[in-house]
Amino acid sequence: MPKLKISKSITKRIKRVTKRGKVLVLSTGAQHLASNKSKRRRKTANTQYEMTKGDKKRIKKVIHG
Repeated sequence: MPKLKISKSITKRIKRVTKRGKVLVLSTGAQHLASNKSKRRRKTANTQYEMTKGDKKRIKKVIHG
């Protein structure tokens, strides 16, 4: 059976998967048109957060095939 391709759009959104299985994602809106945004807004947008259980299940399926 041929290998399944990994969804590139999801891999760009995921920052990393921890050893315990947490999927860490960057908040949106940090890069595009950043000069118009306040420093505080850019700083909070660059933080990582853990994905919800439902999303995590779907994403692990797509990543691992």
